[in-house]
Amino acid sequence: MNKYFDSPKVITVSIIIFTTYALLFPSISSALTLKEGLEIVTSQSRDIMISQIEENAALAQLSQTQSLYYPKLDIYGSYTVQAYQPKGKYNLALMGFGKGFMNLPMQNQDYYAYGVSLNQIVYDFGHTTHSVNAARYNANSNSLNIKVIKNTIALAYILGYYDLLYAERIIALTQMQVKNLEAHLKDTIELNKEGMNTKNDVLKVEVVLSDTRQTLLNAENNRSLTVSRLNKLLSKQLNNNLSIEDSTIEPEINFTLEKAWETAENERDELKTMSEKIKAKQEELLASNSDYYPNIFVTAGYQRIQSDYVAREDNWTALIGIKMNLFSGGSTKYQSQKINEELRELKLKNENTLQDIKLQVQEAFLARKLAAQKLEVSNTTVDQAKENLRIQELRFKEGIGTSTDVLDAITLLNKAETNYWNSVYEIKTSLTRFVYSIGMDIVSTYNK
Repeated sequence: MNKYFDSPKVITVSIIIFTTYALLFPSISSALTLKEGLEIVTSQSRDIMISQIEENAALAQLSQTQSLYYPKLDIYGSYTVQAYQPKGKYNLALMGFGKGFMNLPMQNQDYYAYGVSLNQIVYDFGHTTHSVNAARYNANSNSLNIKVIKNTIALAYILGYYDLLYAERIIALTQMQVKNLEAHLKDTIELNKEGMNTKNDVLKVEVVLSDTRQTLLNAENNRSLTVSRLNKLLSKQLNNNLSIEDSTIEPEINFTLEKAWETAENERDELKTMSEKIKAKQEELLASNSDYYPNIFVTAGYQRIQSDYVAREDNWTALIGIKMNLFSGGSTKYQSQKINEELRELKLKNENTLQDIKLQVQEAFLARKLAAQKLEVSNTTVDQAKENLRIQELRFKEGIGTSTDVLDAITLLNKAETNYWNSVYEIKTSLTRFVYSIGMDIVSTYNK
């Protein structure tokens, strides 16, 4: 061997290149685990980013509403130009100067003015307090909604993850079926040459083989679509190649249906979100109703107006006042009616959501139970189908059995193995749906 390739320097450089390549392209060098995928979809999902933006907007709305507690400080300045100088009309008789009237200037024709004012609501019958409470509950609702979306995305990812594993199993089973049919076709052709069967037997095997190859193409296409769905959740290009590692994680959860319903009612973030929305709407209604009452306010300020006709151009002022709307076309009344109807709608939606969640729990609970029963049955069926195929192939080669018997045995074996793996992944998916339905956090549950 060339001594150059035995050089320690070359070996060291090769190791560095290989390591760097593996770090830069981890998806090529290793399969994606369930834990890694969950971390990606719950941190980089576009839907979660959108929800976080909505949460930030709700928090900003809360801060804006809280600003109503504080006084408003304004500074202003102006310059006024008038066509005529303001003058007062004075009665000379009253002044002791005879009869008639005299017009005397009261203000400069053109003048500047500036000042500072401070305004504070002292009491508004709870309008500000209820508005702040409503904004706070809405912010809480948005925060809880992020948890809802994270859990929903985690559920979608795990279901897609199991769908991909199942799709790969189906491809493997169909490839094995193709292999068995090709072997049987070869045997059928040999026996046909020896005159032990008819041409029709060969044609029948060829037709079944062609149909199975089309099934394989459909299975491969289904895998490609499943990969695209997972890539979307992972925020990757849809046509990226994806390799995943099979997971043995199976949370141990033993609930009765009644206990599962109770847990879901207490833990599902959708119900908590609806509760916060209802509280927010109730506070909005109280804030709207407070508009029927007056506002008490105080104002203080400083003002300077240019004038040659007053002893002092500037002044400090302070006042306490009350302001109440007497008529606005029924605006307050209709606003309260609108909010009250929205509140009724939220309460009805909350009841519907609770019933939908209970249905989800029941469906997942029963699906998990059914899948376990089906797996128990299909476990023995696969062994029986394998033995049946072995016997039928032996009988066919000895001229006792028919080609149809072998074809039926191959089909039965494929069906038995498909049913087995379908039951395996039905148990996994129904368990994941059950975890989701009772309100458990999927990421933390599957990261244990």
